[in-house]
Amino acid sequence: MSDNEEAIVTCETTKGSFTMKLIRNWSPNGYDRAVELFQRHFYDGAHFFRVVPNFLTQFGISYSDDATLQSFAKKPIQDDPKKITSFEPGFVSYAGSGPNSRTSQLFISYGSAKSLGTQPWETPIGKVIEGMESTVTKFHSYGDIPPFGKGPDQQKIHGHPEYIEKEFPLTDKFIGCHVQRIEGGDVGGKMELDPEEAERERNLRKSHNDQKAKQRQRDLRNPDMFKAQKNLLKQQQMEEPAFSVPTAAVVSILLIVGMIYALLKSRRKVESKTN
Repeated sequence: MSDNEEAIVTCETTKGSFTMKLIRNWSPNGYDRAVELFQRHFYDGAHFFRVVPNFLTQFGISYSDDATLQSFAKKPIQDDPKKITSFEPGFVSYAGSGPNSRTSQLFISYGSAKSLGTQPWETPIGKVIEGMESTVTKFHSYGDIPPFGKGPDQQKIHGHPEYIEKEFPLTDKFIGCHVQRIEGGDVGGKMELDPEEAERERNLRKSHNDQKAKQRQRDLRNPDMFKAQKNLLKQQQMEEPAFSVPTAAVVSILLIVGMIYALLKSRRKVESKTN
């Protein structure tokens, strides 16, 4: 495998699609592990359980029932020498708990926090090249994970999605990803997919639409989800201006119609008294 290999990873999520370019030269050990996990669909269905605005979004707890894959994902890998020491928005890196602790959890940086990149495991393996603003920064946030915030407790997520989907129903998640490896790197422009990849792309989009339709049906049957969405809509409405231009115009028209109606009613009373 060449040190110059790159991989284009395109993912569908409940918020939309985004694309990452993973770069082996930046972090060979980290690249090899992440690419294999994406290729083996380890992240399919996994939640973005930690979303902290202006800081990062984190993922990597899989619900796969493949015991061999889970065992592979939990095996720590060696840290790579740092080639990049400062983070930019969209950089992809591993979360960790100490030297040589990288396994499967990744994060995408939202900004250029000085605290990122200071640890040996925080070596970027790539970056988001499409969908950062339209998708990645739009993932729903319940705040940071405990003890830093009141978001999902990652220890309760392992193995099953019931906890996070019940307690934090608006949390976004992966639907599926596909990977295309490129020998030599320096991929520019829009890549043409081979027929097999194109078919997978269509299936991913169809799956995304089917997932949204099924989720709407579940929402109607789930009082907690309905209540959460209702509260979110109420909050969004409170943050919007009291009147938009079209609304103000409608109000003005209604006032004018009311005034005309009052004048006509008053005129009828005068005419009836005269008669």
